[in-house]
This record gives sequence, C-alpha cells and structure tokens, in this order.
Amino acid sequence: MKNQYTFKSIIVLAMCTLFFNCAESIEDQYSNNPVILKSRIISSCEEFGINILKKLNSDGSRENIFISPLSISMALTMACNGADGQTKTDMLKALCLAEYSIESVNDIYKSINTDFIVLDTSVDLEIANSIWYTDNFHVEQDFLNVNEEFYNADISPLDFLLPEAVISINSWVSDKTHEKINKVIDKIDADIVMFLINAIYFKADWTKSFPIDSTKTRPFYLSDGTTTDCDLMKTAGKLSFYESGDLQAVELPYGNKKFNMLVLLPSKTININTFITDLSAKKLASINSSLALRQGYLSLPKFKIAFNKSLSDALISSGMSAAFSNEANFSKIDRKNPIWIGDVCHATYLKVDEVGTEAAAVTTIFFPQGPGIPGPFEMVVDRPFVLVIKERDTGTIMFLGKIENPERIMP
Repeated sequence: MKNQYTFKSIIVLAMCTLFFNCAESIEDQYSNNPVILKSRIISSCEEFGINILKKLNSDGSRENIFISPLSISMALTMACNGADGQTKTDMLKALCLAEYSIESVNDIYKSINTDFIVLDTSVDLEIANSIWYTDNFHVEQDFLNVNEEFYNADISPLDFLLPEAVISINSWVSDKTHEKINKVIDKIDADIVMFLINAIYFKADWTKSFPIDSTKTRPFYLSDGTTTDCDLMKTAGKLSFYESGDLQAVELPYGNKKFNMLVLLPSKTININTFITDLSAKKLASINSSLALRQGYLSLPKFKIAFNKSLSDALISSGMSAAFSNEANFSKIDRKNPIWIGDVCHATYLKVDEVGTEAAAVTTIFFPQGPGIPGPFEMVVDRPFVLVIKERDTGTIMFLGKIENPERIMP
C-alpha cells in the first residue's frame, strides 16, 4: 500500500511539474539566456511586420508597398509604455509580443538603438525617436523617463497653436531622414495633444557593386499582364541563393556584410499577392537558413519609390481597436484626462541603384484628447517581388515591401 501511495505521489508531482512548466511564459523560460530571449522577441516583431504587409496588401493592391517593421513596432512600443489594462494587453498581442513584458521589449529596443548603429562603420544607419506635446497638456513623468532612457527620445513641449510647431516637427523629421521625408503633418488639429515619432535612415553600398555599364532597359512584367520598361542592373559571381518550386531568393550584402537585402521572386505561376498571403516569419527563416553560395547571374531593377499610408485600419483589424477608441487606457501618459490614438501614419523612401541602397522611414502616432554541386543559377527580377532589408545576425527586419512597379513615378 505504501508503494502504491508513493507511486501516486510521484505521478501527481510529475503532472504538477509539467503543468507549471507549460504555464511558464517564454520570457520565464529564457530569462537566464538573454541572447535567445532577444532572438525570440525580434522574431515576434518580424511576424508583426509581415502581418502589416499582408493587411496593407489584402485588397490585392497593384501599388508598391514599402514599410519599416522596425520603425512601426518601435513607435507603437513607445506608446505601449503609456498604456495600461486591456489596451496594453491588446497592443502587445497585436505587436505579437503578448508573451513578453514591456520591460523586456524596452531592453531589446535599447540594445538595437545602441548596437545596430556601430555594427558596420561603412553603413550609415540612424534611429531617432521623439515625443512632442502641447505645453498645456500634462504628461506623466515616468512615461517620458522610460522613453528617454530606453529609446533615447527627444522630449519637446510646444505651443501647438503656433505655426512654428508644425515647422519644428517637420524639420526634425527632415533632419533625421536626411531630407528624404520632409513632412509628416500639414497642420495640428485642435484636439491633438501629443505626437510620438520614430525615424530611421539607412544608406549603404553593396559589398560588390553592380557594373554601371551592364544596366540596360528591359521590360518588367506587371501583375495585370502588361509591361513597363525599367533599368535592370546585372551582376555575376558567387551569391547566397536559394531556389524551390515556388520561388527564387538571393541575398545581397552591404558593406562588411552585417546588413543585407533579401530579394524574394515568386515563380511565374504564382501571383505576388498570393505569395505575400502565404508569407510568414517561419517561412522567411526557412528561406534564410537554406541560402547557400552559388555561382550565378542576377538582374535587379534600379528604382526609386516613396510610400505614405495610414496604418490605423491595419492595426485596428490586428486587434488594437481599443487603443483607437475613447475607451483606450493610456493612463500612464495622463492619469486625469482620457487620450487615445487618433492615427498612425507611416512614410518611407527607397532608392536602389548600382552603388547601393538608401532608405528612410517615419512612423507618426497622433494622440487626440477627449472621452550535388548545382549549376549556375539565373535570377531575373523582371516581375513584382518582395524585398527585405535586415540586420544579419538577429534577423531584425528594418524594411519590408512589395515592388509592383519599379518605374512608378514618385509623388
């Protein structure tokens, strides 16, 4: 009898141990391994970025889409530091960060802010954050302190009634993006009490540039079956390449190879919008791990585009609706008066040529107040494709987009 009770006790203990291990959060599991925890959080942010790309492309758009998942998620995480209750829970879930505390996410973004900019001295990378609020609006000091400490945010009280306020905000954006994005607001509506802004600027030369005399005008085949002319750059040599039945992928490094561009080209039988629908962080990781050096030939469009879009609908449909309503809880920004997110606007710029890449992004959050040895490969990017600009070691996606038409005239 004693052995029977002992056996039952062991079973109960084992079940309890299993239960508590299952209940343990991912953050708890990796609390003693910050490298893995950082990798998991960054992977979650990648999933968020891909989700937003899908939302913006859900209507089968035939327009170019180019976003910065890093800029969007960093700006929203800054705002999340001012949220509480269900609003905070919903925001973290929509950001694919429900498994983690806001404190851990702050730590990761602090490391990105400090580490990325010194990874490669030949790459010009700048990440800047700012908080602007009308000078008669009370902001909780703890909220300002957290964003100043972890995001190095510039804090600026302004008189929003003065025209100089619009000039100051737009000048900050223009300066931080090296004049690639010059304006994020035309005016400040009377109910707006705060702006939270993230800006990213990236400029890098290819590790191996494309020969300028190899660039030729060639047809680019659009999704609707028509064609347009574009300048296709060409190069040959050993490149990190992957090919399957439904896609070709090539990785093009910048500088000392700490940053790179990954180009994903669906097969001719797969529509670009279908390809994006099926894209995931897991699939992207699988493609990355399958890349191998191959001798081959690459043709890539030379182009320049700009993108400007409100992300509100995409974020609301991702589960962040409370943050955009008068039921929002941003009491950690202002404990006395209700505020919510009125809009999240995202603007980007991208230039790709024989020398390298220049890209910029700005995310602006508006807060109103109220209630065998394979043979050589050939990859000709002459139809719509997806591109990813990322940091190599962590896989952090800084920019992500669909190029539908490289000859689309910039506004």
